[in-house]
Amino acid sequence: MGAASPLMGKPAAEVMEAFGEALVPGLLKVYGRMVKKGWRTLEVLEHTESAIHTVVRRQTPGAAHFRDEIELQEPQCMLKGDRQCRISVRLSGSGAL
Repeated sequence: MGAASPLMGKPAAEVMEAFGEALVPGLLKVYGRMVKKGWRTLEVLEHTESAIHTVVRRQTPGAAHFRDEIELQEPQCMLKGDRQCRISVRLSGSGAL
């Protein structure tokens, strides 16, 4: 991100967000079978490590948000000098629990 940010003229956080948005559809094409039917944004976030990353690491060593309306807050971010990143995800709109 350090090189892409100045080239794009955008903050690193914005470049990373755009990268993630572009990356997810392809990942879901490859690994979507590991996402259980009925899972929405929060379930995918909750189970990514146990259901998806474990298999990805096994298959490749070294290696959108389901149309939900979400509110994302990042009160702590390492890009802003914090020791850790802390992200809060809340469903909003009609998809709210």
